[in-house]
Amino acid sequence: MFTYIKKNLSYLKFIFKYSKMLFILFFIQKIINFFLFILIKLRIKSNYQNSFNIIDFDYIIKNEIWYFHIRNNTDDEYIVSSLFENDLDSYFKLDNWIFLDIWTHIWKYSIKIAKQNNNNFVYSFEANKTTYKSLLINIIKNDLSNIKAINKWISDKKWTISFLESKKDTWISRIVSTNKDDIKWDITIIETISIDEFILENSIDLNLIKLIKIDVEWHELNVLNWMKNLLLENKVLKIICEITNNEKEILEYMGGVYYHWEKIKEWYYLFQYKN
Repeated sequence: MFTYIKKNLSYLKFIFKYSKMLFILFFIQKIINFFLFILIKLRIKSNYQNSFNIIDFDYIIKNEIWYFHIRNNTDDEYIVSSLFENDLDSYFKLDNWIFLDIWTHIWKYSIKIAKQNNNNFVYSFEANKTTYKSLLINIIKNDLSNIKAINKWISDKKWTISFLESKKDTWISRIVSTNKDDIKWDITIIETISIDEFILENSIDLNLIKLIKIDVEWHELNVLNWMKNLLLENKVLKIICEITNNEKEILEYMGGVYYHWEKIKEWYYLFQYKN
């Protein structure tokens, strides 16, 4: 209950700073949804998916550094708020290096790195086509030329796969769904590529890649496997990886390619090459 209230207060504070009109709409919406939430806890109302929603449009918010494109009825507002992963910010600093963002979601860390230094270059991988479009909007709104967005899934080779996309909770889109009954899914066909192959095709100096973020929901080991040449050849690389599956296998694999690790947050590990 406390976390729920804290999250919603964070939203309202964030919105109030940049748009008073949106704040009023959000306040009405969240107060009503709070009472619906209480009813669920008391088992009076069982289906919270029928929540009250008056903000049925996308909107743009601007702070001192960048623009936010927020899609209605998604988790975007939480992603851009200070409540989401703000304790990881100190790890996302770069100067004159390349950053690989896998998956980037709507843009948060990609644009943060791109804004830090115009000489940074960012490759943002996002498989969900709806989220990818939002990423492109944010790149344009922030007038960034040092980001390349890639709408592909990471695999061991070039091919195509059937991809399950969630329109609402876009971060949980994946190849295999275990919860299709509770979420509206669209099936789409998406191209795949390995990181090693992508680096080769785009003539990227792999020794200039300093930072990688991996947040791929249960497919971390596959992604790491398919960048093995990069891991072995690059001695300055840092990897921030959310591990949601196969933790033991991932740590053994990274040790085998000479990386040590540090747990920096629940689910998140920092990997660095052993000097």
